[in-house]
Amino acid sequence: MTWPPRIGPEAAADLFVFASRTETQGLVLLEAMAQGTPVLALSEMGTRDVLAGCPGAIAGDCRVENFARQWAELLLDADRRAALSAGARGAASSWRCDAMTRRLVELYASLVPQRVRCTPSGQVPRRLRTMLGKARRRMLASATRWVAA
Repeated sequence: MTWPPRIGPEAAADLFVFASRTETQGLVLLEAMAQGTPVLALSEMGTRDVLAGCPGAIAGDCRVENFARQWAELLLDADRRAALSAGARGAASSWRCDAMTRRLVELYASLVPQRVRCTPSGQVPRRLRTMLGKARRRMLASATRWVAA
């Protein structure tokens, strides 16, 4: 996804409705939200990750009748769609490449000390601590340069 997003057909829509139960990544949801379009989608597979705590989308009910009702209610409620739209762009930007890279680096950095603490004896040899520290610093420096580029 490019940033800032290109104007696409989602920008002209009042609501982006996504009823797939087999979407693996949910990229179309991010594309719609990057345009400021509110989203109603089933919370299945990959879309579940995108929808979790998202201020620009609603995780729809998986029962057809309830999903249809939610869809109709949103189409009739311009204020609710406007509120969702206001949160959509920010929610999509949290999935940008630089933001995701930063999260991944933080995850890796947090795992190194945890892994070290889990050694059977509870003691980490000085040489291993030094190697892990150097590797962690190199990884963080490398990722920071990549994100800044």
